[in-house]
Amino acid sequence: MWKRTFSFIAGTISLLSAEQAIYSDANRSLYDSPRNRAMGGSLLAISSEPMPSGLAAGITTPERGSVYLGYAGFFGNSFGASTAGFTIPVDSKQSVGGSVSYLMVPGVDSISMQYNGSGVPGSPINNEKTASELFVNLVYGRDLLTFARGTLSAGAAVHLKRIRLIDLTGYGVGADLSVQSKFKSGGSVALKLDNAFTEYSYWSQNYHENGLPRLYFGSAFDRDFTSHFGFAATYRSPDLLGNSGVGGGAFGKENQFDGEPESQAISDNVANLFTAAGYGTEFRFNKIVAIRAGWSDTRILSFGGGVHLFDRWDIDFVYGHSGALEGTYSISTKVEL
Repeated sequence: MWKRTFSFIAGTISLLSAEQAIYSDANRSLYDSPRNRAMGGSLLAISSEPMPSGLAAGITTPERGSVYLGYAGFFGNSFGASTAGFTIPVDSKQSVGGSVSYLMVPGVDSISMQYNGSGVPGSPINNEKTASELFVNLVYGRDLLTFARGTLSAGAAVHLKRIRLIDLTGYGVGADLSVQSKFKSGGSVALKLDNAFTEYSYWSQNYHENGLPRLYFGSAFDRDFTSHFGFAATYRSPDLLGNSGVGGGAFGKENQFDGEPESQAISDNVANLFTAAGYGTEFRFNKIVAIRAGWSDTRILSFGGGVHLFDRWDIDFVYGHSGALEGTYSISTKVEL
């Protein structure tokens, strides 16, 4: 009994004493759906996606389950991320869902050395290896309250991941919490706390990481005005806790980056609520065709669109460009069962 108690205490101390890391959970946005990416990553308040950047509270009461498949190519398709997801209604008040995402970065340069029998190094050997990340996200959402003007729901997600670098492999676990309120007028607001209890990553016996909590606020107006026209406008704040790493500086001559990445806290500059936020808009026609545009907190302008066929099949596409880097595109399909 005492051995189990000691092991639990030692494990807890190890987790709490792990090094804090701003960027340990920086890949989530690579698994965004094309709709979210096209709208500047600002879909939070009306998100119903089981992906890492989605909102668990938003999956509460779909009329039927869904299956999602998506792919995104980055930097001229030099590497890509694939995602498969699903949602399943449990009853009229709650749903479950999940997604599996895989990021692969091929052709990473690696240098190794060979030594002769006397221990003298020879010429370095250049190799190419593959880095990857596997991200599993499990979500649960439930309606808590129905009132005269709308509904209030809550959700939770647990994620597991494995990261393979050239010479290291790390494993992580974390949990997210979220709430959402949707109004009959078409308005919605949401709060999402990523890494609610800090995300714990294990790299080796001597090095562990804690991914810091991140708190986001989202708002949206989403409404079909007629059977032929619908409109949505969305906003997502930067991390209200100031724990997210965001791009600082700018690209100068020959596309060289001038400045260091920085963490911008709202308390340091209230204007970050607007200048470091994500914005998006969507126009829908005949409930079949959608045209979207967005501006992300990383200063990427995106354009996209989609079609809704047979009242259950969505096909979406997005293209984004930062001005200095190669374009990014993403495509997905979702079928309601």
